[in-house]
Amino acid sequence: MQRFYFNVYDHVECIDEEGQLAADLSAARDLALESVRALACEQICSGYLHLDDYLVVTDADGLELLTVSFGEGLEIRGGPAGKPR
Repeated sequence: MQRFYFNVYDHVECIDEEGQLAADLSAARDLALESVRALACEQICSGYLHLDDYLVVTDADGLELLTVSFGEGLEIRGGPAGKPR
């Protein structure tokens, strides 16, 4: 298990000081996707969604390993409001 850090860049910069353990980078990406989905839900509950906000996964040395945007964590379906399906 390796420790990965998940730094969030939305309306504020939130640096992860503790990190989370994951088996590998693929597992860390899965955790990052879960995190951006939860953060997107918080935004939606506040009445907005910024798809270009993002999360950066780093290693213990601060090396950036991958970036996941809020938009990557979501699949947008449907058309404009008021249009019947």
